Amino acid sequence: MTPELYEQIGQIYHAALELAPENRSVFLDQACDGNEEMRREVERMLASNDRAGSFLATPAAALVADLLVEERRESLAGRRLSHYKILSPIGAGGMGEVFLAQDTSLERRVALKLLPVEFTRDRDRMRRFEQEAKAASALNHPNIVTIYEIGQTETEAGSLHFIAQEFIEGQTLRHRTREGKLPMSDALDIAIQAANALQVAHATGIVHRDIKPENIMLRPDGFIKILDFGLAKLIQQRPGVAGADSEAPTIVRTMPGTILGTTVYMSPEQARGLDVDARVDIWSLGVVLYEMLTGRTPFRGATMTDVIVSIIDHEPQPISQSLGKTPPELERIVMKTLAKNRDERYQTIRDFAIDLKNLKHRLEFDAELARFSKPETTNEAPAAQSQAEGGAPRPKAMPVPTTAASQNIILSRAALLVIILLIAAASVFFAWSSLRPKSSTPTAPTAPERQISYSLTIQKMRDDKPYQAPFEATGQEIFENGWKFKLNFSSPQPGYLYLLNEGPTSGGAISFSLLFPFPSINSGSAQIAAGKRVQTGWYVLSEHQGTERLWLVWAAQPVGWLEAVKGVVNPNDKGTISDPHQLNDVRALLNQGAQAVPEAVKDKVKEQTNVRGRGETLIHLVELKHR
Repeated sequence: MTPELYEQIGQIYHAALELAPENRSVFLDQACDGNEEMRREVERMLASNDRAGSFLATPAAALVADLLVEERRESLAGRRLSHYKILSPIGAGGMGEVFLAQDTSLERRVALKLLPVEFTRDRDRMRRFEQEAKAASALNHPNIVTIYEIGQTETEAGSLHFIAQEFIEGQTLRHRTREGKLPMSDALDIAIQAANALQVAHATGIVHRDIKPENIMLRPDGFIKILDFGLAKLIQQRPGVAGADSEAPTIVRTMPGTILGTTVYMSPEQARGLDVDARVDIWSLGVVLYEMLTGRTPFRGATMTDVIVSIIDHEPQPISQSLGKTPPELERIVMKTLAKNRDERYQTIRDFAIDLKNLKHRLEFDAELARFSKPETTNEAPAAQSQAEGGAPRPKAMPVPTTAASQNIILSRAALLVIILLIAAASVFFAWSSLRPKSSTPTAPTAPERQISYSLTIQKMRDDKPYQAPFEATGQEIFENGWKFKLNFSSPQPGYLYLLNEGPTSGGAISFSLLFPFPSINSGSAQIAAGKRVQTGWYVLSEHQGTERLWLVWAAQPVGWLEAVKGVVNPNDKGTISDPHQLNDVRALLNQGAQAVPEAVKDKVKEQTNVRGRGETLIHLVELKHR
């Protein structure tokens, strides 16, 4: 048998194991497509597994199908490809084999994906392999796997193509879902991170088209990573004509195993072979979210054809049938992602992410509120306590008037009289207080509150050229050297805005530069009207890794000495404040700000930071980390 046939047998075997025994025959008719040799081998392995009657026997049976591939993987361990030393095999898929390797140049572990030499003759495999590398390398996001290098090297057998990418510790979401459905908060968190990653991909014009649990890695620290852009499509490359997208994933006989897994997450337009756009990723992520919440996929069937019919024609069961008490908003969000008509789905992944974030925040707030609203425990009545302890309930005693009771009544009347007299005295006192002359000493007025919101527009750069669309952020990201950013400001109040950059000089001293106001922006004025949005020019992070410190000054009145130094904001001085007296004024102002740190709240939905504090002048430190 050829290596490719062994690989197909392994894929069909694993897919058949997921089916009920009575449904396997129909599946094998389709998957093997008349190849009797392939069918006999798969059926022999299935029979061996059934006789073993234990999951522990499954890996041994699977090893038979992958024997040639496994032998080649093991033989590569310890070998060098370019400047990578192969350590051990990780896994394999339709796009190639993956190995753990050591980058001997940078001394780091990487995941090395290899396209075997015998597969380089397959033009479709080569195209998808190169497409995955180019698509993933164009993206840079904490939730997308990082591509380090794309290359090829010569071996005895011929040219070997490879992708060196980030090695991720953890497990796939598929591994996690096998343990059962996820807690609602975990499922929402994973979906939000995946949506954030896809938002960046879609902004660059890339549609993943194969979102499924196998392509989502869960790291131990809670971060997720989206993998495998082998089916990615550049949506701007083709006109939006139905049927024009020949690259849409369809039922391909050479990859029966992976198609079964992919089919479950296909959108109706993919299943019908129509043209696709970014909304297919919204559908697929909705299927993944449904599966995380309920422990099963929304569209099922005994065969691939049955699954496709279910996707196109059947409505999924409400998630409330699996979860019981379900927030109506969660039901609405999931069902909207699974609308058959893509015009009725979320139109952008950003809208989907916003709804998920809002729901998660509301559920967290409700949980916190419930934690602090537990009912107080009360002591049992003596009669009830006696009965709980096993004694017979005591008969109620009839009230008998006594001298003590009469005395209690007299005392109660006396207490009531005292209370009335105290109320009357208090009323007279307050009336007198309101009529007496006011003290000439004025009370200190409450300091006014200043507030301002800001966000960053970030432009990623590669070789001094933009390589992605700019995006909004709060500034919590780790910046790469050379990236550019703008700051956006707005406030419901009028005021005067100043922006100072703090940094070391060559001699180690601290220097300050005035970045805003700038002559070509806002007419060179620091004054900003209420509700007006002001955006600075582009700033480039320095070549030295560390933390960039920017001081935001938002004042009700012009700051005289800052107005005096506006002239240094020019191409020659670059805003650097060199006058010793002015530098002392800067330090004094920032020390004042350090004594009254304002409140800063990150709004992840609007991707902005809201700052507020008491006083005529609000001073806030913005720190941007870069490497």
